[in-house]
Amino acid sequence: LLQILLFPEEGNDTQLNEAAVRLINSMASVLDPIKVLDVLPVDLPISLLRSYFEKIIPKSVHEMRDAQVIKNLSKMENIQSKVELIQMRGAYTCIRSDRTCP
Repeated sequence: LLQILLFPEEGNDTQLNEAAVRLINSMASVLDPIKVLDVLPVDLPISLLRSYFEKIIPKSVHEMRDAQVIKNLSKMENIQSKVELIQMRGAYTCIRSDRTCP
């Protein structure tokens, strides 16, 4: 729909561009910012997209920080598992003839 509005076969480009900007602004939370930026025509004034950028930049930063936290928690969990493995490999068990396995 966005491509149709931005690149019409015929019609009023200004009205369609305004409709595209309204669509982008109203759907900012669900549209992939990279795909939106790839589709935008180069001659579209950036000032029309100010509201979109004000919505999407904080959301993108938040998602990036969440991903960093998850990545670092995973690294920490991996390191803890390696420490446990090293400790288990370093432990020994003495088996004597008077002991039986359960």
